[in-house]
Parts: sequence; structure tokens; C-alpha cells
Amino acid sequence: MRPAEAHDVSIRSSSAQIRANLSPRQPTARHKRPNVWLGKAIPLILLVFVWKGWELVLHRIIPHVAARNRRRGVVYAVTMHVALGMTLLSYATVYLHSRAPPAKKEPPKEVLERRVIFACDDAGEPIRCYRDQCAGAWQGVRTRHCRDCGTCRPVFDHHCAFMDNCVDAETHKAFFCFVLYAAVVLGLGLAPLLPAQLHALRLVTAATWSTEALSISWWSRWYSWLGGPIWRYAGAVLLGYRQFHLSVAGSTSTVDSKTARLSEPKLSTLAITASASLILLIAISMIVVVTRNAAKGLSTVQVERARSYRLQVKREPLGIKSRYDARLQLWIPAIDTHDGKASGDILRVEPDFPLFDYGRAENMRRAFGNTWWKWLLPWLPGEYSDTEIRPSALAALRQRVVKAS
Repeated sequence: MRPAEAHDVSIRSSSAQIRANLSPRQPTARHKRPNVWLGKAIPLILLVFVWKGWELVLHRIIPHVAARNRRRGVVYAVTMHVALGMTLLSYATVYLHSRAPPAKKEPPKEVLERRVIFACDDAGEPIRCYRDQCAGAWQGVRTRHCRDCGTCRPVFDHHCAFMDNCVDAETHKAFFCFVLYAAVVLGLGLAPLLPAQLHALRLVTAATWSTEALSISWWSRWYSWLGGPIWRYAGAVLLGYRQFHLSVAGSTSTVDSKTARLSEPKLSTLAITASASLILLIAISMIVVVTRNAAKGLSTVQVERARSYRLQVKREPLGIKSRYDARLQLWIPAIDTHDGKASGDILRVEPDFPLFDYGRAENMRRAFGNTWWKWLLPWLPGEYSDTEIRPSALAALRQRVVKAS
């Protein structure tokens, strides 16, 4: 297709005038979206988890480590609190990030002059968003409208219900720092806690699971199999801890809960340990995903869009046509013009085409910083651009245009 040749100036002007006269679309029904409700509830749950976890670290884990080696206990306490502070700072950077609609509505000068690649409509005009309060704001190639936040986000990656905000160009680095520091905090906490709680769990099961009381109340009951083996053994653990404290700990333990030994069987400590272990696995998986995508110059949206496109291609030979075309519709400038003349073509490009892949080292530098210590600073955002395309990618797209013409 060649819109610059097939569509004259009057047609493009008419198209632009029609879009300018369009009224904004109805606001997204955000109160009906699960992410919106989760975004209000999950931070409160995390706050309780952090508070209880900090109490456990302060009153039980640090004294446990210091009792074995005082100097090591001091280093452990300082490291834990620094990592916890950086975790909370990274979280706040994302959570408090502005949800205001784009202040800049018009595309950059190079887009208006059609000298760079940009996402376009069928008339070759820059894509604009009229959803919610965006009011016709320009959308870059990687800009997406978040229906949960009700606004467009540059270099949108995903909406995080844990932080009640989007991970985008300005918060991607802070999100990475959050999962990184969270993994450090959880790892430091679980290092002494997990062995102690495994010992406590073995103590409880050995003392209670073979008793007649637990057999009558749980093992012999039909409802102990309602949820399968996981339900059966999880219920036995809960009842076992209760029975242990009634029959054993209740008669012998007089130690205050704040100074109790780390391996003392406490159901609340076991719950924190299990939750921390699960969150640590999630944090590690997120670190792997974020660094892998950053190394390839990709976002989560691009990865999902590429997966949809591959499925679309597989279905086409079977006669199944998809209503959604996952490819990107881009304006490809014919040459590097500097006189403002519109010269180029519209091309549909596969979502996994490496438009923003500058090589692993350069991709990581742009995403996280020049040196390793800058990777650890959440207040330093990464470098992103929706108009700066890898030169070899631009040359390859221009070659496609030549072959298609």
C-alpha cells in the first residue's frame, strides 16, 4: 500500500477533521474490572504481611542470628533493614506514580513530518486515543491505553494489581528494583526461618498426627478428603498445631511470644513462612521474566501479542479467521527526509519483529542503567523511545516495502 500516493492531501485532511470532531468515548467501567478491586485490597494485605513480617524479623530472627554470632547479627540487621527500606521505596515509586491522562496530546515533530516510524491508521495518520480522559492523545508504537487506570501509558508493559498501577516507561525500572529487593528481603528472612519452621513442623506432626484425638476429629472423617491430599494434610497441620498448643506447649511453655525461640511451633509463624516462600518464588520468576524481556528489547504486551499472532497464523490454513489482527500497522518513511515532505508507505509488521532490539548489552543499559549500581536505584528511570528504531530494522522494513510495491 502507498497512502502517500494513493490518498491526496484533501482526503487526509478530511480524515483528520473527522477524528477531531469525534467526542470522547464513554469512560471505561473501571468499577467492574477485577484488577481495580484487587488493586485496592492487595496493597492492604501486603501492608499487614510486611508489618507482621517485620515484627518477626525484629523480635525473633535478628536475636536468633545475634545469639550465635553478635557481629553477624549486626550485619544481618543492617542489611535486612536497608533492603526493606529500598523495597518500600521501590514499591512507593510505582504505587504513587501519576495516573493522570497524557499532558502532551500532539505527536513529536518528526512524527508529524513523517520522518520516523510510527503507529498509524489506514490513512497513514498517527494513532490517537479517545478513551476515558485521553482526549485524542497521540499513541506511540508501544503506548497502550490501560483500562484499569483509565489512561494511556508510554511503553506499557502490564498493569500490576499488587501495586495498583501500571508498569510502563517511567515505572519499569522501579518495578524491577522492587522484585529484586523483595527477593533479597525474603531470602534473608527465610535463611534462618525456614530450617527452624521445618523443625517445628516435624515436631508438631510427630506429636499429634498419630494421636487418637486427631484420628477421631480428622483422619477418619470423610470431609478430610473433600479437597484431595492437599486439603487433607493442610487440615491436619492446622488441627495438629492447635492440639500441640493445647496438650504440650500450653502446659510447659512460659516464654513470652516476643522472645520465644525461632523454632517454637506457632501457626502464625508457619503461615508467614509459607507466604514468604511463595512470594519469593514469584519474585524470582518476575526477575527472570523482566531481565529476559529487557535483554531482548521486549515488553509483556509484545510477548503476548506475538503469541496471539502465532496462533492466528496457525489457524489461517484451517480456514479460521481471527477478528483481531495482532500485527502492528506502521508508517515506514521511504528515505530520511528533513524537508517535511511526506514520503513512505504503510506496512503491517509482525509483533515479534525486533524494532527496539539494539543488542543485549545496549538493551540492558537502556532499561536499567550504564553500570550495575545504577540498576539498584529505583528513582533513576530507564531510557525509552517510541520513535528511535534500530537502524537495521528500519532498513529491513524498507526492503519489505520495496518488495511489496
